[in-house]
Amino acid sequence: MTQSNTTALTTALNYISDSREGYTKAAETVERTAFKRIFTARAQERANMAARIETTLRARGEEVEQEKGTAMGAMHRSLMSFAALVASDEKAAIETLDDGEERLREKIRDIIENGDLNVTDRTMLMGIEREL
Repeated sequence: MTQSNTTALTTALNYISDSREGYTKAAETVERTAFKRIFTARAQERANMAARIETTLRARGEEVEQEKGTAMGAMHRSLMSFAALVASDEKAAIETLDDGEERLREKIRDIIENGDLNVTDRTMLMGIEREL
């Protein structure tokens, strides 16, 4: 199923925002300073990716209203909380984030392959995919 250019970019924006929220939550959850720094840096990387998409949409006069998150993101954040609170296991939290990153790559790849994107937007999303 193809998505219009704007819909495809908005979908990508929502997935990337979910990832940012996951990393922010992870940074708040873990105790080790090294992990906090890594997760905070990744959250900032996702914020920068989201900003590129938002800038593109706004330049076209589009309203940028992100959903409160996708179902995948809500489930991912819940799993993060569960892993952190129940297990108090940083390894489990990291594994959960890695799984989330793989799902994010797959979602962005799907948008690239199936979205009705112009060349500029497809190239931008391909660059974001490489950064993940």
